[in-house]
Amino acid sequence: MKYRQGRVLEALRSVQVFLERHGEVLDTIYKSGARANLDAVAAELHACAVQQDGGRRRAVGETAKQRALRVALRFAMRPIAVAAGAGLRGTPQFAALRLPSYRLKGMAMVAAAHAMADAATPHTAVMVEAGLPAEFIEQLRRAADALSGSYDERRASQTASMGATRGLMEAERRGRAILRILDALVVPVLGHDESLITAWRSARRIQAKPGPVQGQADAAVDGAPGNGSPPTAGGTPVALLPAAPGAGTMASGGDDKRDGQERAA
Repeated sequence: MKYRQGRVLEALRSVQVFLERHGEVLDTIYKSGARANLDAVAAELHACAVQQDGGRRRAVGETAKQRALRVALRFAMRPIAVAAGAGLRGTPQFAALRLPSYRLKGMAMVAAAHAMADAATPHTAVMVEAGLPAEFIEQLRRAADALSGSYDERRASQTASMGATRGLMEAERRGRAILRILDALVVPVLGHDESLITAWRSARRIQAKPGPVQGQADAAVDGAPGNGSPPTAGGTPVALLPAAPGAGTMASGGDDKRDGQERAA
């Protein structure tokens, strides 16, 4: 849930409390369809938030679980490869029973495990004679299916979370709309009761995201060099020295002399 969606949900619940506490004044609105819509949107926002977060948590959990399942699957494949090396080395079937690369992951590893199980099935007697349990094929397939099921569960959790994200966007839009509708209905009923109107406006207000105070930002800009503020050295204002006597007349001396010559001419 994004910050603004959480603030909309808070405003909806605050309005619910306000309508309940002032039901004697707002009896008509309290029993209206607008109130029912308010309750429905608040419940939807909450449900989507729970679904979104739950989907994300399940996806993260399945990702961690898959690491252990990949290790377990490789441990189930390794004895078959070792037994094949002992009993089938030098035969064409040996190549089909080698361990896959350590880089193999995802459904490709699941497919490799099932392919190994298929390749080992005709040589079950040789494998059992080498020391593998009689159900080693079933054990390998169960390990592969467990990893495959974890991938499916993670994908389903991600899909549910994405759907909840979309639902949050729609519920937020509807929540803002119902707050505007209720404001148009409640204010005329409250009349000139400034106390209740102030409480109502506080209840329906959607809080903005915290940020820098505008006055502080303006003060920081005003204090920057080059905007009319006194220069500073190490944060301490530097006093401007008065101009030296005659400094302002030296540059204009040539102009005064030329003016005198022109008048004499």
